[in-house]
Amino acid sequence: AAVQPHKGLDRLLAAIARARGATGALDFTLDVVGAGAAGSYARRVRQQIAALDLGARVHFHGLLRGAPLHALFRRNQIFALPSDREAYSLACLEALGHGLPVLATSNGGLGEMISDGEQGFLIDPADADAWAARLVDLAADRERLRTMSRAALARYRDHGPGVVCAIA
Repeated sequence: AAVQPHKGLDRLLAAIARARGATGALDFTLDVVGAGAAGSYARRVRQQIAALDLGARVHFHGLLRGAPLHALFRRNQIFALPSDREAYSLACLEALGHGLPVLATSNGGLGEMISDGEQGFLIDPADADAWAARLVDLAADRERLRTMSRAALARYRDHGPGVVCAIA
């Protein structure tokens, strides 16, 4: 997603920091894809990353398409979109097509794409504790992560042939 305030990267970073504090050693890499990694919000996010000591774990890729984007989807295990509100996210649909459980905002229309607790979780964007808890849950329960991954692929396939999403 674009690195802009309404996309909630700052909230996700806060949740990751809480999750690391809860587990003592949450091992993760956060790949941030999207345009707009400039300006005052981007500076605040970079300061937050430094203050939370997450610099070695957070990677900004800018806008990606095609093979580089699909390679990034394939190497990750969870897709997170903590936006203020989302209608119908093509990025979430692509994540499902790569078998990624989706952690996304409960505000908006993503409930039509994701059944909470099945292909991922729909979470209040302002509830950092809930975001952190879901991250900890999935890091600790690898079988649940696999089950959600299979459900994500099944949901993607349920969208049928009308879906325009190439998986390379």
